[in-house]
Amino acid sequence: MLSSGVPSTFSNGSNSWVDDFQHHASMTDMGTGYKRFEVSSLAAGSRTATFRHADHWMVDVYAPNGGVGGSMMRPDRSFKFENGKLIVETDVAADIVEYEGFAWPEVTVSLASAPDGFNYGPTPAKSTGDDLYAYGRFGGYDTVGIRLTGARPIMAYYDSTERGFACGRVWELSWFQDGTGQCDPDQNATIWGGGEWAAPGAVRTCSGNDPDINCRDRFRWVLTRDVITLYANGRKLMEHTAVSGKHLIPDSILNGDVYVYFSDSVYQPPSGKTVRFHWDRVAVNVSGAPTASPTCTNDHPC
Repeated sequence: MLSSGVPSTFSNGSNSWVDDFQHHASMTDMGTGYKRFEVSSLAAGSRTATFRHADHWMVDVYAPNGGVGGSMMRPDRSFKFENGKLIVETDVAADIVEYEGFAWPEVTVSLASAPDGFNYGPTPAKSTGDDLYAYGRFGGYDTVGIRLTGARPIMAYYDSTERGFACGRVWELSWFQDGTGQCDPDQNATIWGGGEWAAPGAVRTCSGNDPDINCRDRFRWVLTRDVITLYANGRKLMEHTAVSGKHLIPDSILNGDVYVYFSDSVYQPPSGKTVRFHWDRVAVNVSGAPTASPTCTNDHPC
């Protein structure tokens, strides 16, 4: 049972948000300032919980019988790009060995105020047919997302045409993908990094019985029209640059009101297993150079 009434800790600027979750509470709800979306599983009996504890926040996802489930959370407001740039920063344990292959955190930037199944806007979002990922649940709205799968993240962009998977997925970018797709073979980008060799040790790997602070790494995702960059603990991990005459981020997102989601996805976990995600800092449009997580220490370097 979660307690309630613990004050929120975020700082809400005119076009920015910072929350380091120094709430000093145990097992309490998220408080005011956030919207939560508990995504239904394809298997009956799924359960999710989002809560604060030990000066960070966590999500539990239970999807029985090989189901698919997850949870999303976002600040209860929209943001705009500033001078053609959006910066999203978060601390999250992205590389827990026991979860590899069936559980991962995501960050999503969308024009939709809610995912598929939640009628918060004039036109409810629909599934793109790619429900495996959180960013596939915003059909009909331009959406860009990143899966923080350890040191090898993957990004994707879905357009607003409701063409669904795979043609509505305009591009997918990773260390081995340049965005060229079957529906737009000319939509490609220059790849840099995207793997552990780009920033050795920047993303920590830990086992499920390690304290989560040993792998709660800081990721900064920087979006511009032509370049998308990901930093891990202050070091550049991945960067994609659009080829001449192309751009990675559509004008609708560059010039619109966007919502920033922090999501947890589970795909066919072992039977009876509850997956716990550990998050901390949530920040949008922060200033200054990329920094490392405060959990980076001599004993657990980043």
